[in-house]
Amino acid sequence: PDFDLISVDGFLAIREGQKVFAQGKYKGKTIEQVQQAEAGYLDWVLKNCAEPTRQLIEQVRHPKLQQPPKTREKDKSAAKAPHLRNTPGTPPSSPAKKNTPPSKLPAGTQTTLEF
Repeated sequence: PDFDLISVDGFLAIREGQKVFAQGKYKGKTIEQVQQAEAGYLDWVLKNCAEPTRQLIEQVRHPKLQQPPKTREKDKSAAKAPHLRNTPGTPPSSPAKKNTPPSKLPAGTQTTLEF
């Protein structure tokens, strides 16, 4: 086969670990090569492709937008375990401790898991 994996919509494929176009006049070319040769072609693909393909192309076109935002020093504790938060009505003086099984939490402490 020409490619190791082809995207759902058939626009992109993986060949030798690189994302390349699977069809059209840029078949076998990387997103970077197509962007340099004809950025307008990528605009056309973005209008006609599925969301996963759109995300891959946008990651190449705008790599800075994909970096996680920097957190301030006081926000770092919340960033470490954003899925553990006290629910309304739970006293802030009794937060759940990391790796504490629910059966060992102080009475009245509730946690909410967010995904």
